[in-house]
Amino acid sequence: MAEMTTTRHPIRGALYGLVLGLSVWYFLQFQFASFGFDSVGGVITRAVIVIVAGILVGVIWAYVAPARKPAGAAPAAAEPSPAPMGTVVPAPEAGDAPSLPSDDE
Repeated sequence: MAEMTTTRHPIRGALYGLVLGLSVWYFLQFQFASFGFDSVGGVITRAVIVIVAGILVGVIWAYVAPARKPAGAAPAAAEPSPAPMGTVVPAPEAGDAPSLPSDDE
């Protein structure tokens, strides 16, 4: 059976992190007013720091998060379910045993 390798997507993680950083910066800047408009340089510096932190979180998540199963992988075999509670499974009778060859035959 061929072994399947796990494919990671750090570029996709960086793009998702960019979106995460932009949205966090937007909410910190405009919705919650955590950052003041003291100067343009200060606003840009805070924006760059938050966006780069979001990109780093996205790339790290791309490497650390559990990977999904590849598209061509076979589904895992399900274990047979046990008998429901209260169900009595009859024991085989002595006459019903299959005839197996003995060691001395």
